[in-house]
Amino acid sequence: MKKSKKIKRLLFVGLMLCSSAIFAEEWLTYFESDKFYFYLAPNSTERAGDNIITHTIHDFKTPSERGERSRQITREYDCAHAQSRVLKMVTYSKEKAAGQIIRDEAETEAWTAIPPNSAVAALGNIVCKTK
Repeated sequence: MKKSKKIKRLLFVGLMLCSSAIFAEEWLTYFESDKFYFYLAPNSTERAGDNIITHTIHDFKTPSERGERSRQITREYDCAHAQSRVLKMVTYSKEKAAGQIIRDEAETEAWTAIPPNSAVAALGNIVCKTK
């Protein structure tokens, strides 16, 4: 009976360690504004031809009027021409893209110049250097 309890405990601890490793992905803060904290997960960028696709989270410092606490944004960077566009944006009711989905927009925006001293520029500086 004692051995069975130890095995169950070991299995439980092992399961907890495995499941927490999946969610333990560290998000790096790459920019902060008066309204948002901006996060990028390591290894969350991918190539699309000569361009780079990023996946970021923007946590609201205070909830929006619609109750949004975070946004998960997929953005494409054209580093050669210093422009970007949003491919997808999903807003959530909790921080770090958790909780209920409030909005889900998958319409690709038009290319725009990267504005200087912005979160888009800060992220562009990171991902375009690693290109």
